[in-house]
Amino acid sequence: MADETGFDPSLITMGWADNDLTITFTCQTLEQLQKIHDFYYDDTVSFIYKTAYGMEGTTACDGQPEERPKADIKDFDKDMNTIQEWNPANAANIESFWDGTMDPESSTSFTNSMDEIGNLIRKWKYNTDLLDDQQKQTFEEVKKASSYALMGS
Repeated sequence: MADETGFDPSLITMGWADNDLTITFTCQTLEQLQKIHDFYYDDTVSFIYKTAYGMEGTTACDGQPEERPKADIKDFDKDMNTIQEWNPANAANIESFWDGTMDPESSTSFTNSMDEIGNLIRKWKYNTDLLDDQQKQTFEEVKKASSYALMGS
């Protein structure tokens, strides 16, 4: 598995729990963490420490390599606007999601919409080579604003 994925084998610990094989990744640096969970951006890593304590369960993986989304530069402005519009439109949802007052059906719908926004951010993270300097700056600003919005700040 380490050879196939490129992970440092020293990060991987295998064991058994409830008759299931468990694989644990122990990351010491942000770079190691981002290789495994690329949705943790540099500007949100402090948020990991605030939320990790409350997380339950494990992440299932099918062992298939993640497909990196291909971007078309003509979609850049539309995608950035979508992210920017989503943040204030969902401010109340973000607050009720984090404080646990959101009902389960709304929570599922909201989580799906968060995933869509996350997918747009990942799309451009993997395609920054298409962006000029101004677009890169716009992307960084939008990404940071989205992170702050999701943290409720």
